Amino acid sequence: MRYFARPNATSADFIHTPRHNAATNTSADIIPVIMAGIIAIYGLVVSVLISNQLGQKTSLFTGFIQLGAGLSVGLAGLAAGFAIGIVGDAGVRGTAQQPRLFVGMILILIFAEVLGKSQRLRHLAVDIIRC
Repeated sequence: MRYFARPNATSADFIHTPRHNAATNTSADIIPVIMAGIIAIYGLVVSVLISNQLGQKTSLFTGFIQLGAGLSVGLAGLAAGFAIGIVGDAGVRGTAQQPRLFVGMILILIFAEVLGKSQRLRHLAVDIIRC
């Protein structure tokens, strides 16, 4: 009796897998990856601006300002990255089942990216002014 239970599960998996793979191989899969890359670029720009101001005679105050700027940009990027990862995962899975969810997924991803962008842009402007 247990021998026949496995072929049924295997055949159900075989029937479901091609449809699932075809639905997830769309352009919606790459959008969260691109948005996460944009967040990384903001962090890279701020790190370059901070590293250009480093020197042997940097004051303690300037060092703590740079540390605070780097930590706030990094933590804001981390929070935005988590949000984009969670929304991207659920959005791509939902889009595979219902293609009309694509626009909603993009809007939520944009709002998730803005979560960290305002903090990063503020510190980017402060770093540019200090140069």
